[in-house]
Amino acid sequence: MRANDDQRAGGYVLPATALLVVPLLVFAALAVDVGGWTVEANRTQAAADAAALAGAPLLPDQTKATQAAQYVAAQNGFVDGADGTTVAVEFPGNQSIRVVITVESDLYYSGIVMENPVTIGRFAEAEALSPIGLSSPTNVLGFGPYSLDGSPVANYWILENNECQVGHYGDIKAARYLSSPWCGVGLGLPENPEFKGRTDGRDGGYMYVVKIPAGLTVGSRLYIFDPGKCPGYGSKPSDGSWNRPDGQGTNLEFRQWSTNDSPLVPTDDFPVTGWIRYDDCAEDLPYPAASWTDQTDGWTSTAFTFPPNTSGETEYHLIQTRTLPATRSGWNHYAFWVRPDDGTTSCLTIGSTTCPSVGAETWAPTQARGEVAGVPMELFLAEVGPEHAGRVMTVRLWDPGEGMNNIQVIDPLDRSLDFTWTSDDTLNYAGTNPSDTCSGNPCLYLDPTFSGYPAKLSNPGWGNHWRFNGRVVNLNVPLDSQVDFPAYATSPNGFWFRIRFEPTPTNAAREWASFGVSIGGDPIRLTD
Repeated sequence: MRANDDQRAGGYVLPATALLVVPLLVFAALAVDVGGWTVEANRTQAAADAAALAGAPLLPDQTKATQAAQYVAAQNGFVDGADGTTVAVEFPGNQSIRVVITVESDLYYSGIVMENPVTIGRFAEAEALSPIGLSSPTNVLGFGPYSLDGSPVANYWILENNECQVGHYGDIKAARYLSSPWCGVGLGLPENPEFKGRTDGRDGGYMYVVKIPAGLTVGSRLYIFDPGKCPGYGSKPSDGSWNRPDGQGTNLEFRQWSTNDSPLVPTDDFPVTGWIRYDDCAEDLPYPAASWTDQTDGWTSTAFTFPPNTSGETEYHLIQTRTLPATRSGWNHYAFWVRPDDGTTSCLTIGSTTCPSVGAETWAPTQARGEVAGVPMELFLAEVGPEHAGRVMTVRLWDPGEGMNNIQVIDPLDRSLDFTWTSDDTLNYAGTNPSDTCSGNPCLYLDPTFSGYPAKLSNPGWGNHWRFNGRVVNLNVPLDSQVDFPAYATSPNGFWFRIRFEPTPTNAAREWASFGVSIGGDPIRLTD
Protein backbone atom coordinates (compact mmCIF):
# COMPACT_ATOMS: atom_id res chain seq x y z
CA MET A 1 0.00 0.00 0.00
CA ARG A 2 2.79 2.44 0.84
CA ALA A 3 4.45 2.02 -2.55
CA ASN A 4 1.23 2.77 -4.28
CA ASP A 5 0.67 5.79 -2.06
CA ASP A 6 4.13 7.14 -2.88
CA GLN A 7 3.47 6.68 -6.54
CA ARG A 8 0.23 8.57 -6.25
CA ALA A 9 1.95 11.42 -4.32
CA GLY A 10 4.63 11.71 -6.99
CA GLY A 11 1.90 12.13 -9.49
CA TYR A 12 0.53 15.15 -7.56
CA VAL A 13 3.88 16.90 -7.15
CA LEU A 14 4.59 17.30 -10.80
CA PRO A 15 1.36 19.16 -11.64
CA ALA A 16 1.64 21.23 -8.46
CA THR A 17 5.19 22.20 -9.30
CA ALA A 18 4.14 23.14 -12.81
CA LEU A 19 1.38 25.31 -11.40
CA LEU A 20 3.79 27.07 -9.01
CA VAL A 21 6.42 27.75 -11.63
CA VAL A 22 4.20 30.32 -13.37
CA PRO A 23 3.69 32.68 -10.39
CA LEU A 24 7.30 32.17 -9.35
CA LEU A 25 8.41 33.31 -12.79
CA VAL A 26 5.99 36.27 -12.61
CA PHE A 27 7.35 37.29 -9.20
CA ALA A 28 10.91 36.91 -10.44
CA ALA A 29 10.11 39.00 -13.53
CA LEU A 30 8.46 41.68 -11.42
CA ALA A 31 11.37 41.69 -8.97
CA VAL A 32 13.82 42.28 -11.82
CA ASP A 33 11.68 44.98 -13.39
CA VAL A 34 10.87 46.72 -10.09
CA GLY A 35 14.59 47.01 -9.50
CA GLY A 36 14.97 48.52 -12.95
CA TRP A 37 12.08 50.90 -12.35
CA THR A 38 13.66 52.03 -9.05
CA VAL A 39 16.91 52.80 -10.82
CA GLU A 40 15.00 54.66 -13.54
CA ALA A 41 13.01 56.62 -10.92
CA ASN A 42 16.21 57.68 -9.18
CA ARG A 43 17.72 58.73 -12.50
CA THR A 44 14.56 60.68 -13.34
CA GLN A 45 14.63 62.45 -9.96
CA ALA A 46 18.29 63.40 -10.38
CA ALA A 47 17.55 64.80 -13.84
CA ALA A 48 14.59 66.81 -12.51
CA ASP A 49 16.75 68.22 -9.69
CA ALA A 50 19.49 69.22 -12.14
CA ALA A 51 17.01 70.77 -14.56
CA ALA A 52 15.31 72.86 -11.87
CA LEU A 53 18.67 74.09 -10.54
CA ALA A 54 19.73 75.01 -14.09
CA GLY A 55 16.58 77.01 -14.79
CA ALA A 56 16.32 78.87 -11.47
CA PRO A 57 19.26 81.30 -11.97
CA LEU A 58 17.63 82.58 -15.17
CA LEU A 59 14.46 83.70 -13.42
CA PRO A 60 12.38 85.77 -13.74
CA ASP A 61 12.91 85.21 -17.50
CA GLN A 62 10.65 82.18 -17.90
CA THR A 63 11.56 81.57 -21.54
CA LYS A 64 15.29 81.28 -20.76
CA ALA A 65 14.58 79.25 -17.62
CA THR A 66 12.46 76.77 -19.61
CA GLN A 67 15.11 76.40 -22.29
CA ALA A 68 17.85 75.81 -19.72
CA ALA A 69 15.80 73.26 -17.76
CA GLN A 70 14.85 71.25 -20.84
CA TYR A 71 18.42 71.38 -22.17
CA VAL A 72 19.84 69.96 -18.93
CA ALA A 73 17.12 67.30 -18.82
CA ALA A 74 18.03 66.29 -22.38
CA GLN A 75 21.71 66.12 -21.44
CA ASN A 76 20.68 63.60 -18.79
CA GLY A 77 18.74 61.49 -21.30
CA PHE A 78 15.23 62.94 -20.98
CA VAL A 79 14.20 64.71 -24.18
CA ASP A 80 10.79 66.32 -24.12
CA GLY A 81 8.48 64.59 -26.64
CA ALA A 82 10.83 61.71 -27.43
CA ASP A 83 10.11 58.05 -26.64
CA GLY A 84 7.13 58.80 -24.43
CA THR A 85 9.05 61.33 -22.32
CA THR A 86 7.70 64.71 -21.25
CA VAL A 87 9.63 67.47 -19.51
CA ALA A 88 7.09 69.99 -18.23
CA VAL A 89 8.32 73.30 -16.78
CA GLU A 90 6.05 75.28 -14.48
CA PHE A 91 6.48 78.47 -12.45
CA PRO A 92 4.76 78.48 -9.05
CA GLY A 93 6.13 81.97 -8.34
CA ASN A 94 8.23 84.74 -9.88
CA GLN A 95 11.44 83.29 -8.46
CA SER A 96 10.61 79.57 -8.42
CA ILE A 97 10.58 76.84 -11.06
CA ARG A 98 9.08 73.33 -11.03
CA VAL A 99 10.25 70.64 -13.45
CA VAL A 100 8.13 67.49 -13.91
CA ILE A 101 9.64 64.60 -15.89
CA THR A 102 7.52 61.60 -16.89
CA VAL A 103 8.92 58.65 -18.80
CA GLU A 104 7.62 55.28 -20.00
CA SER A 105 9.85 52.63 -18.53
CA ASP A 106 10.60 49.48 -20.48
CA LEU A 107 9.06 46.12 -19.60
CA TYR A 108 11.68 43.43 -19.40
CA TYR A 109 10.41 40.12 -17.96
CA SER A 110 7.12 41.49 -16.62
CA GLY A 111 5.83 41.80 -20.18
CA ILE A 112 4.54 38.26 -19.82
CA VAL A 113 1.75 39.56 -17.58
CA MET A 114 1.67 43.32 -18.31
CA GLU A 115 0.56 44.82 -21.58
CA ASN A 116 1.38 48.55 -21.17
CA PRO A 117 4.67 50.19 -20.12
CA VAL A 118 5.00 51.61 -16.61
CA THR A 119 4.91 55.43 -16.41
CA ILE A 120 7.41 56.95 -13.96
CA GLY A 121 7.06 60.57 -12.90
CA ARG A 122 9.32 62.70 -10.73
CA PHE A 123 9.45 66.46 -10.03
CA ALA A 124 11.76 69.04 -8.47
CA GLU A 125 11.18 72.64 -7.44
CA ALA A 126 13.95 75.23 -7.05
CA GLU A 127 14.00 78.82 -5.90
CA ALA A 128 16.27 81.72 -6.87
CA LEU A 129 16.61 84.16 -4.00
CA SER A 130 16.05 87.77 -4.98
CA PRO A 131 19.11 89.94 -5.64
CA ILE A 132 19.99 92.10 -2.65
CA GLY A 133 19.37 95.81 -3.14
CA LEU A 134 22.64 97.47 -2.17
CA SER A 135 23.33 100.94 -0.78
CA SER A 136 20.30 103.07 -1.77
CA PRO A 137 16.61 102.82 -0.76
CA THR A 138 15.53 105.60 -3.14
CA ASN A 139 16.24 106.70 -6.70
CA VAL A 140 19.31 108.73 -5.63
CA LEU A 141 22.63 106.97 -5.04
CA GLY A 142 25.18 109.07 -3.14
CA PHE A 143 24.77 112.84 -2.96
CA GLY A 144 27.19 113.77 -0.24
CA PRO A 145 25.63 115.84 2.56
CA TYR A 146 22.80 117.11 0.32
CA SER A 147 19.14 116.16 0.01
CA LEU A 148 16.70 116.31 -2.88
CA ASP A 149 13.51 117.86 -1.54
CA GLY A 150 13.74 116.17 1.83
CA SER A 151 14.91 112.77 0.59
CA PRO A 152 17.14 110.77 2.98
CA VAL A 153 20.70 112.16 3.09
CA ALA A 154 23.22 109.57 1.92
CA ASN A 155 26.16 111.10 3.82
CA TYR A 156 28.51 109.89 1.11
CA TRP A 157 29.60 110.38 -2.48
CA ILE A 158 30.20 107.46 -4.77
CA LEU A 159 33.98 107.22 -4.88
CA GLU A 160 36.02 105.87 -7.76
CA ASN A 161 39.76 106.28 -7.71
CA ASN A 162 41.99 106.21 -10.75
CA GLU A 163 44.05 103.09 -11.17
CA CYS A 164 47.26 103.02 -9.15
CA GLN A 165 45.71 105.18 -6.44
CA VAL A 166 46.51 104.11 -2.91
CA GLY A 167 44.44 101.20 -1.66
CA HIS A 168 43.61 102.83 1.67
CA TYR A 169 41.62 105.55 -0.10
CA GLY A 170 38.68 103.17 -0.02
CA ASP A 171 38.28 101.95 -3.62
CA ILE A 172 38.77 98.18 -3.54
CA LYS A 173 39.33 98.04 -7.29
CA ALA A 174 41.88 100.83 -7.54
CA ALA A 175 45.09 99.42 -6.09
CA ARG A 176 46.78 97.00 -8.47
CA TYR A 177 48.64 95.30 -5.64
CA LEU A 178 46.97 94.61 -2.32
CA SER A 179 50.26 94.82 -0.44
CA SER A 180 51.40 98.06 -2.00
CA PRO A 181 49.52 101.27 -2.75
CA TRP A 182 51.38 102.23 -5.90
CA CYS A 183 51.12 100.91 -9.40
CA GLY A 184 54.25 99.25 -10.67
CA VAL A 185 55.78 96.20 -12.27
CA GLY A 186 58.26 93.68 -11.05
CA LEU A 187 57.33 94.11 -7.40
CA GLY A 188 56.78 90.40 -6.85
CA LEU A 189 53.51 91.10 -5.04
CA PRO A 190 50.11 89.39 -5.50
CA GLU A 191 47.74 91.34 -7.71
CA ASN A 192 44.39 92.52 -6.46
CA PRO A 193 41.78 90.16 -8.01
CA GLU A 194 39.30 93.06 -8.07
CA PHE A 195 41.69 95.38 -9.94
CA LYS A 196 39.66 97.41 -12.45
CA GLY A 197 42.48 97.63 -14.97
CA ARG A 198 42.46 93.87 -15.47
CA THR A 199 39.92 93.80 -18.32
CA ASP A 200 37.66 96.02 -20.39
CA GLY A 201 34.67 93.75 -19.87
CA ARG A 202 32.32 93.50 -16.96
CA ASP A 203 35.21 93.74 -14.51
CA GLY A 204 36.64 96.91 -16.01
CA GLY A 205 35.08 99.14 -13.38
CA TYR A 206 31.96 99.21 -11.23
CA MET A 207 28.48 98.02 -12.16
CA TYR A 208 25.33 99.79 -10.95
CA VAL A 209 21.76 98.50 -11.19
CA VAL A 210 18.75 100.56 -12.25
CA LYS A 211 15.54 98.78 -11.24
CA ILE A 212 12.36 99.54 -13.16
CA PRO A 213 9.33 98.14 -11.31
CA ALA A 214 6.48 96.38 -13.07
CA GLY A 215 3.75 98.72 -14.18
CA LEU A 216 5.87 101.86 -14.55
CA THR A 217 4.11 103.07 -17.69
CA VAL A 218 6.49 105.92 -18.52
CA GLY A 219 10.14 105.79 -19.44
CA SER A 220 12.92 106.71 -17.02
CA ARG A 221 16.14 108.67 -17.38
CA LEU A 222 19.47 108.64 -15.55
CA TYR A 223 21.23 111.80 -14.31
CA ILE A 224 24.79 112.18 -13.06
CA PHE A 225 26.09 114.80 -10.67
CA ASP A 226 29.77 115.78 -10.78
CA PRO A 227 30.53 117.93 -7.71
CA GLY A 228 33.95 118.93 -9.02
CA LYS A 229 32.35 120.67 -12.01
CA CYS A 230 29.62 122.57 -10.19
CA PRO A 231 30.49 125.78 -8.31
CA GLY A 232 29.69 125.55 -4.64
CA TYR A 233 29.67 121.77 -4.56
CA GLY A 234 33.25 121.10 -5.50
CA SER A 235 34.82 123.51 -3.01
CA LYS A 236 37.14 121.65 -0.71
CA PRO A 237 36.81 122.16 3.04
CA SER A 238 39.94 123.24 4.85
CA ASP A 239 40.72 119.65 5.80
CA GLY A 240 40.44 118.50 2.18
CA SER A 241 38.17 115.61 3.05
CA TRP A 242 35.05 116.06 0.93
CA ASN A 243 35.21 117.12 -2.70
CA ARG A 244 37.52 117.87 -5.54
CA PRO A 245 38.23 121.61 -6.02
CA ASP A 246 35.90 123.59 -8.25
CA GLY A 247 36.68 123.08 -11.91
CA GLN A 248 38.25 119.66 -11.42
CA GLY A 249 35.65 117.25 -12.70
CA THR A 250 35.81 113.50 -12.57
CA ASN A 251 37.98 111.51 -14.94
CA LEU A 252 35.31 108.88 -15.59
CA GLU A 253 33.43 107.25 -18.44
CA PHE A 254 30.03 105.55 -18.36
CA ARG A 255 28.19 103.07 -20.57
CA GLN A 256 24.84 101.31 -20.50
CA TRP A 257 24.36 97.56 -20.69
CA SER A 258 21.47 95.42 -21.84
CA THR A 259 18.43 94.66 -19.75
CA ASN A 260 19.64 92.27 -17.08
CA ASP A 261 16.82 89.73 -17.42
CA SER A 262 18.64 87.23 -15.21
CA PRO A 263 20.32 89.07 -12.33
CA LEU A 264 22.14 85.94 -11.11
CA VAL A 265 23.69 85.18 -14.52
CA PRO A 266 26.14 87.90 -15.61
CA THR A 267 27.24 86.14 -18.79
CA ASP A 268 24.10 87.03 -20.76
CA ASP A 269 24.62 90.81 -20.48
CA PHE A 270 26.29 93.03 -23.06
CA PRO A 271 26.95 96.76 -23.60
CA VAL A 272 24.40 98.68 -25.66
CA THR A 273 26.28 102.00 -25.78
CA GLY A 274 29.89 103.00 -26.11
CA TRP A 275 31.84 104.73 -23.37
CA ILE A 276 30.53 108.27 -22.78
CA ARG A 277 32.11 111.01 -20.71
CA TYR A 278 30.10 113.66 -18.87
CA ASP A 279 32.26 116.54 -17.69
CA ASP A 280 29.92 119.52 -17.59
CA CYS A 281 27.66 121.05 -14.95
CA ALA A 282 24.05 121.65 -15.98
CA GLU A 283 23.19 124.95 -14.34
CA ASP A 284 19.45 124.66 -14.93
CA LEU A 285 17.58 121.40 -14.80
CA PRO A 286 14.00 121.42 -16.14
CA TYR A 287 12.95 118.93 -13.49
CA PRO A 288 12.01 118.98 -10.65
CA ALA A 289 9.79 121.97 -9.99
CA ALA A 290 11.32 125.36 -9.23
CA SER A 291 10.05 125.15 -5.66
CA TRP A 292 12.58 122.44 -4.92
CA THR A 293 15.89 123.33 -3.33
CA ASP A 294 18.68 124.56 -5.55
CA GLN A 295 20.63 121.38 -4.77
CA THR A 296 18.96 119.96 -7.87
CA ASP A 297 21.01 122.26 -10.11
CA GLY A 298 23.98 120.61 -11.73
CA TRP A 299 22.51 117.20 -12.55
CA THR A 300 23.54 116.33 -16.10
CA SER A 301 21.10 114.34 -18.19
CA THR A 302 22.75 111.31 -19.75
CA ALA A 303 21.99 109.39 -22.92
CA PHE A 304 20.93 106.48 -20.72
CA THR A 305 17.18 105.99 -20.84
CA PHE A 306 14.95 103.09 -19.89
CA PRO A 307 11.63 102.25 -21.61
CA PRO A 308 8.29 101.68 -19.86
CA ASN A 309 8.08 98.31 -18.16
CA THR A 310 5.43 96.14 -19.80
CA SER A 311 6.91 92.77 -18.81
CA GLY A 312 4.96 92.35 -15.58
CA GLU A 313 8.20 91.75 -13.67
CA THR A 314 10.88 94.04 -12.24
CA GLU A 315 13.45 94.87 -14.92
CA TYR A 316 17.13 95.37 -14.18
CA HIS A 317 19.41 97.62 -16.25
CA LEU A 318 23.15 97.96 -15.77
CA ILE A 319 25.38 101.04 -15.86
CA GLN A 320 29.14 100.57 -15.87
CA THR A 321 31.75 103.13 -14.84
CA ARG A 322 35.49 103.24 -15.30
CA THR A 323 38.31 105.71 -14.90
CA LEU A 324 39.80 107.16 -18.07
CA PRO A 325 42.59 104.86 -19.28
CA ALA A 326 45.16 107.66 -19.47
CA THR A 327 44.71 108.77 -15.85
CA ARG A 328 46.79 107.19 -13.13
CA SER A 329 46.21 109.24 -9.97
CA GLY A 330 43.56 111.21 -8.16
CA TRP A 331 40.04 110.34 -7.03
CA ASN A 332 36.55 111.01 -8.32
CA HIS A 333 33.22 111.72 -6.62
CA TYR A 334 29.83 111.53 -8.28
CA ALA A 335 26.16 110.66 -7.71
CA PHE A 336 23.35 108.98 -9.68
CA TRP A 337 19.69 109.96 -9.91
CA VAL A 338 17.11 108.02 -11.94
CA ARG A 339 13.61 109.44 -12.36
CA PRO A 340 10.43 108.88 -14.35
CA ASP A 341 10.20 110.99 -17.50
CA ASP A 342 6.71 112.24 -16.66
CA GLY A 343 8.09 115.43 -15.11
CA THR A 344 5.93 115.21 -11.98
CA THR A 345 6.90 112.16 -9.93
CA SER A 346 9.67 112.69 -7.37
CA CYS A 347 10.18 109.03 -6.28
CA LEU A 348 12.30 110.01 -3.30
CA THR A 349 10.54 107.96 -0.61
CA ILE A 350 11.91 104.74 0.87
CA GLY A 351 10.29 101.52 -0.21
CA SER A 352 8.32 102.77 -3.21
CA THR A 353 7.02 99.92 -5.38
CA THR A 354 6.15 102.17 -8.33
CA CYS A 355 9.36 104.16 -8.78
CA PRO A 356 12.72 103.37 -10.38
CA SER A 357 15.72 103.02 -8.09
CA VAL A 358 19.48 102.83 -8.47
CA GLY A 359 22.04 100.94 -6.41
CA ALA A 360 25.38 99.18 -6.57
CA GLU A 361 25.58 95.63 -7.87
CA THR A 362 28.30 93.98 -5.77
CA TRP A 363 30.53 96.73 -4.28
CA ALA A 364 29.62 100.27 -3.27
CA PRO A 365 32.77 102.46 -3.11
CA THR A 366 32.08 105.47 -0.90
CA GLN A 367 33.57 108.52 0.70
CA ALA A 368 31.48 109.38 3.73
CA ARG A 369 31.81 112.18 6.24
CA GLY A 370 29.86 113.22 9.30
CA GLU A 371 29.64 116.84 10.37
CA VAL A 372 29.73 116.78 14.19
CA ALA A 373 32.46 115.38 16.44
CA GLY A 374 31.46 112.34 18.44
CA VAL A 375 28.16 111.84 16.58
CA PRO A 376 27.66 108.46 14.85
CA MET A 377 27.18 108.41 11.08
CA GLU A 378 24.81 105.98 9.39
CA LEU A 379 24.78 104.78 5.78
CA PHE A 380 22.10 102.67 4.12
CA LEU A 381 23.54 99.23 3.59
CA ALA A 382 21.21 96.74 1.89
CA GLU A 383 17.62 95.63 1.47
CA VAL A 384 17.23 92.15 2.96
CA GLY A 385 13.79 90.53 2.76
CA PRO A 386 12.12 87.72 4.76
CA GLU A 387 13.16 85.10 2.23
CA HIS A 388 16.59 85.22 3.88
CA ALA A 389 15.32 84.48 7.40
CA GLY A 390 17.50 82.01 9.28
CA ARG A 391 20.58 82.69 7.17
CA VAL A 392 23.66 84.81 7.82
CA MET A 393 24.17 88.24 6.28
CA THR A 394 27.83 89.01 5.65
CA VAL A 395 28.82 92.66 5.35
CA ARG A 396 32.17 93.00 3.59
CA LEU A 397 34.10 96.19 4.32
CA TRP A 398 37.25 97.17 2.47
CA ASP A 399 39.56 99.52 4.39
CA PRO A 400 37.18 100.51 7.22
CA GLY A 401 37.66 102.33 10.45
CA GLU A 402 39.85 105.42 10.14
CA GLY A 403 39.60 107.29 13.43
CA MET A 404 36.49 105.51 14.75
CA ASN A 405 35.73 103.43 17.80
CA ASN A 406 33.44 100.77 16.37
CA ILE A 407 30.97 99.75 13.71
CA GLN A 408 27.40 98.62 14.33
CA VAL A 409 24.82 97.01 12.06
CA ILE A 410 21.38 98.61 12.50
CA ASP A 411 18.12 96.92 11.56
CA PRO A 412 15.07 98.74 10.08
CA LEU A 413 13.67 99.25 13.60
CA ASP A 414 16.83 101.16 14.61
CA ARG A 415 18.12 98.31 16.75
CA SER A 416 21.77 97.32 16.91
CA LEU A 417 22.35 93.69 15.88
CA ASP A 418 24.88 91.17 17.18
CA PHE A 419 27.54 89.85 14.85
CA THR A 420 30.87 88.08 14.76
CA TRP A 421 33.69 89.19 12.53
CA THR A 422 36.84 88.09 10.80
CA SER A 423 39.65 89.90 9.03
CA ASP A 424 42.77 89.01 7.09
CA ASP A 425 44.76 91.74 8.79
CA THR A 426 46.15 89.24 11.31
CA LEU A 427 48.64 88.32 8.58
CA ASN A 428 50.37 91.60 9.34
CA TYR A 429 50.14 91.58 13.10
CA ALA A 430 52.66 89.84 15.33
CA GLY A 431 50.57 88.82 18.30
CA THR A 432 47.11 87.85 19.40
CA ASN A 433 44.01 89.93 18.91
CA PRO A 434 41.24 89.08 21.36
CA SER A 435 38.63 91.00 19.39
CA ASP A 436 39.08 88.77 16.33
CA THR A 437 36.71 86.22 17.83
CA CYS A 438 34.38 88.56 19.73
CA SER A 439 30.61 88.39 19.59
CA GLY A 440 27.88 90.71 20.74
CA ASN A 441 27.45 94.31 19.75
CA PRO A 442 29.44 96.39 19.38
CA CYS A 443 32.44 94.11 19.22
CA LEU A 444 34.54 95.56 16.42
CA TYR A 445 36.93 98.17 17.81
CA LEU A 446 38.77 100.03 15.12
CA ASP A 447 40.81 102.85 16.55
CA PRO A 448 44.19 101.54 17.76
CA THR A 449 44.51 104.30 20.34
CA PHE A 450 41.06 103.74 21.79
CA SER A 451 41.18 99.94 21.77
CA GLY A 452 44.71 99.54 23.04
CA TYR A 453 46.01 97.77 19.92
CA PRO A 454 49.00 99.15 18.04
CA ALA A 455 48.75 100.16 14.39
CA LYS A 456 48.98 96.89 12.53
CA LEU A 457 50.01 97.50 8.96
CA SER A 458 53.46 98.43 7.77
CA ASN A 459 53.63 97.99 4.02
CA PRO A 460 55.92 99.54 1.40
CA GLY A 461 54.98 103.20 1.02
CA TRP A 462 52.42 103.19 3.82
CA GLY A 463 54.32 103.49 7.06
CA ASN A 464 52.09 102.84 10.07
CA HIS A 465 48.45 103.69 9.56
CA TRP A 466 45.10 102.73 10.95
CA ARG A 467 44.48 99.16 11.84
CA PHE A 468 42.43 97.93 8.87
CA ASN A 469 43.99 100.02 6.10
CA GLY A 470 43.78 98.07 2.85
CA ARG A 471 42.10 95.05 4.45
CA VAL A 472 38.73 93.33 4.17
CA VAL A 473 36.69 92.95 7.35
CA ASN A 474 33.69 90.58 7.30
CA LEU A 475 30.79 91.21 9.69
CA ASN A 476 28.64 88.07 10.01
CA VAL A 477 25.11 88.95 11.16
CA PRO A 478 22.77 86.02 12.00
CA LEU A 479 19.27 86.64 10.65
CA ASP A 480 17.76 84.63 13.48
CA SER A 481 15.57 85.59 16.42
CA GLN A 482 17.25 88.99 16.69
CA VAL A 483 15.51 90.17 13.49
CA ASP A 484 11.78 90.76 13.02
CA PHE A 485 10.82 90.63 9.35
CA PRO A 486 7.03 90.97 9.95
CA ALA A 487 7.64 94.23 11.83
CA TYR A 488 10.04 95.46 9.13
CA ALA A 489 7.26 95.21 6.54
CA THR A 490 5.49 98.20 8.15
CA SER A 491 8.62 100.10 9.16
CA PRO A 492 9.37 103.52 7.58
CA ASN A 493 12.72 102.01 6.59
CA GLY A 494 11.16 99.00 4.90
CA PHE A 495 13.61 96.11 4.83
CA TRP A 496 16.66 98.39 4.66
CA PHE A 497 19.53 97.73 7.05
CA ARG A 498 22.15 100.37 7.85
CA ILE A 499 25.71 100.49 9.04
CA ARG A 500 26.70 102.90 11.81
CA PHE A 501 30.19 104.32 12.29
CA GLU A 502 30.85 105.62 15.80
CA PRO A 503 33.74 108.11 15.94
CA THR A 504 36.02 108.96 18.82
CA PRO A 505 34.58 111.72 21.04
CA THR A 506 36.80 114.41 19.52
CA ASN A 507 36.46 113.46 15.84
CA ALA A 508 33.70 113.64 13.24
CA ALA A 509 32.92 110.31 11.62
CA ARG A 510 34.49 109.85 8.22
CA GLU A 511 35.12 106.87 6.02
CA TRP A 512 36.71 106.01 2.71
CA ALA A 513 35.60 102.43 2.18
CA SER A 514 33.95 99.98 -0.19
CA PHE A 515 31.25 97.69 1.13
CA GLY A 516 29.30 94.73 -0.18
CA VAL A 517 26.64 92.42 1.24
CA SER A 518 25.98 88.74 0.68
CA ILE A 519 23.75 86.09 2.23
CA GLY A 520 25.37 82.86 3.37
CA GLY A 521 24.62 79.80 1.30
CA ASP A 522 23.87 79.26 -2.36
CA PRO A 523 21.28 81.73 -3.72
CA ILE A 524 19.78 78.81 -5.67
CA ARG A 525 18.20 76.06 -3.63
CA LEU A 526 15.88 73.08 -4.05
CA THR A 527 12.66 73.59 -2.13
CA ASP A 528 10.83 70.35 -3.03
